[in-house]
This record gives sequence, structure tokens and C-alpha cells, in this order.
Amino acid sequence: MLSIGIGSFIVGLIPGCMVNRGQSIQRKLFLSALLCFGGGVLLATSMLHMFPETKEELPEYAELVFCCGFLVLYLVDEIAHYFFAKDDGNVHN
Repeated sequence: MLSIGIGSFIVGLIPGCMVNRGQSIQRKLFLSALLCFGGGVLLATSMLHMFPETKEELPEYAELVFCCGFLVLYLVDEIAHYFFAKDDGNVHN
């Protein structure tokens, strides 16, 4: 369990290291691909592993808990973009 946590932390630092080294088109594209892949992995993990366990523990409220968790993560993402995004001319809606 500890090795998974440490490995995830180290892999999570890779995009931050790439951003600090420059912003060429190839780096932006590669960073975007990494972030999309990571998002897909998180979505697959939640749908395939966590959701069935939630349905076993909370059969009446599993979908509500799942949707609330998604909305909380989306809210955190939007807040982070609002406060920390640099104005580079690109508008993402």
C-alpha cells in the first residue's frame, strides 16, 4: 500500500516538472495527453472498483454519493482554475 502511494505521488509530480521547463507546443500536447490519461484512469477506477463497493454498503444512496463526490471534485477543480490559472488567452469552458 505504501509503495502504491509513493509511486502515485512521484508520477503525480511529473506534470509539474514538465511545466516548469518551458511551454513548447510538444510539451503542452504531451502534458494534456498525460492529464487526460490520468483522468481516464481515475474515472475507470471509480466506476469499476469503488462504485460496486458503494452499492454494497449504501444500496439506496450509492448513486447520490457517487454524483456528490464527482461534483465536489469538479468544484475543487473550478476553484483551483479560478484562483491559480494564468491568463494565457485560452478560455476553457
